[in-house]
Amino acid sequence: QGYGKRVSINEFRSTSRGTIGLIALKFKKALEDQDKLSCFCIVREDDEILVNTSKGIMVRQKVKKIPCQSRSATGVTVQKVDDSDFITSVSLVPSTDEEEA
Repeated sequence: QGYGKRVSINEFRSTSRGTIGLIALKFKKALEDQDKLSCFCIVREDDEILVNTSKGIMVRQKVKKIPCQSRSATGVTVQKVDDSDFITSVSLVPSTDEEEA
């Protein structure tokens, strides 16, 4: 609950039709039945994300603070959540150019 990670796009090979696919995330054994993937998106290192929980908590986080890991890694805690809470969505924060202001 609340885990996240960055994975290099180079770790994913392209597959053709009819293949089984690739493992992109490893859930913790004790929580395999409870854990769900909330978001999977392509980001740049200078991007920011917005993590939303079911209890209405919103946290803005810089992508570069989330470490790069292998595809099979579980990840690191991006947002601490209670047992009754869970991540509902993860959104990419639009970048603002300071030159426009």
